[in-house]
Amino acid sequence: MQVELAQAISQTGWCENFLQVGLDANNYFMIDVGATSMVLRARVNGANDQTVISFDATAHRHWRIRHNQGNNTVTFDTSPDASNWTTRKTVTAAFSLTALRFYLYAGAWGTGNSNPGAAKYDNFQLATNSGSTANVQWLVSDQLGTPRMVLDKTGSLANTKRHDYLPFGEELLAGTGNRTPQQGYVADNVRQKFTRKERDNETGLDYFLARYNSSIQGRFTGVDPYNIVLEKQADEDSRGAGRQFLRYLGHPQNWNRYAYVANNPLKYIDPDGAEIRFGNADPSQQLTADEEAALRNAVATLRQQSAAANAFFSLYVQPSGQGPDLDIQVMADQLFDNLPEVSRNQNILGVTSPGMVDINPGNPNDVRSASTLMVIRQSAVNLRSENQDRQQGHETKLEGIMSHEIVHGAHITTDYNGFLQAHQDARRNNIPYRQRPNERIANTGSTVIAVEREIRRHITREQRNVRWRNP
Repeated sequence: MQVELAQAISQTGWCENFLQVGLDANNYFMIDVGATSMVLRARVNGANDQTVISFDATAHRHWRIRHNQGNNTVTFDTSPDASNWTTRKTVTAAFSLTALRFYLYAGAWGTGNSNPGAAKYDNFQLATNSGSTANVQWLVSDQLGTPRMVLDKTGSLANTKRHDYLPFGEELLAGTGNRTPQQGYVADNVRQKFTRKERDNETGLDYFLARYNSSIQGRFTGVDPYNIVLEKQADEDSRGAGRQFLRYLGHPQNWNRYAYVANNPLKYIDPDGAEIRFGNADPSQQLTADEEAALRNAVATLRQQSAAANAFFSLYVQPSGQGPDLDIQVMADQLFDNLPEVSRNQNILGVTSPGMVDINPGNPNDVRSASTLMVIRQSAVNLRSENQDRQQGHETKLEGIMSHEIVHGAHITTDYNGFLQAHQDARRNNIPYRQRPNERIANTGSTVIAVEREIRRHITREQRNVRWRNP
């Protein structure tokens, strides 16, 4: 694997650019440039073996991480022109190389980075040992995430393939309208179709995780898994549940359990047919069953034991496309540590930020959050520890993280502009992280949730004692 660093960001303050290829957070190879130094790192089973050399933007313009199958070694190479390579470090390939991920990152943090410049990568290649290149393709998507153009590594327009779709995802092929094969409307092997969902070649249906969607019919093939009746029955706040139930019934599209995004496919997408979604921040990875159970149990417990938490989570109970969505994702510790807010502040276990936004065409200043993203450090998600703490009547780690982050989420959803302005002002004025207005709001909200839960536990204990004394 090789890449050209056409332009590094300024090395004033804390800036870095890196290429990484690896199996997981504890097994990877990385070339990292930061603060005028180049770090060549092999991490195996959580242990680092690294070499640091001075960075020369000319001599080290091209980077390469190469596996020699003959002696099972991995070399870290640099070159000024992609022709004359110098090996800077050699290690043994001590973990499986059959299914790897790669990352290209650049960031500028800390003081002295008011104008760090842009990082530019070019000429990324995956090459076999014989020297031939792999079939690398780049997908260019529209505002819905649907791949519309497919480019190969040459970037040549002559090799570009194109895709057009009707509003609900039915593909328009060559021969429709003025589309011709010469314009690029030809078959390819890319399975990601409408809104980047995989299309089953035999049935023509798109896989939306919770159910399949028929682009020809413009409908799902199965009913919406969300059930407002069960939601209402499980909610201890009968008044709030009743109001939510009436709002749900007041939206005509909710009555059709097969409808796709409230019949508004040019504006909304439905990532998986659910309003609160759980997943892995790495699209190539999936949550384990234990991780998903831990996340779901934490949300359910908070909603059951705190009216405030239930009100915050209830902002996202409308089906996708009919209200704001909440994405709760687990991120590997190594990637989580590289998030800007996390890299500057220690002991952060969760980060919440806006996802997609809606802009009012009649008023560009009217910007609202269409989705909110809550990211949680992977090492904080442990089903066994969660169950043990919950059985002992203690607040679990995930419950503590979510009770803080969901307040951020509600703030983003109900006052996007105010949240963003406060965040920018705090960064500009160098206000310490814990003292920022948004953090104080989240701390206050999480305290309210904790107090409500403790009062509920106390009342429950007293009720049990009364029943025991008066059989």
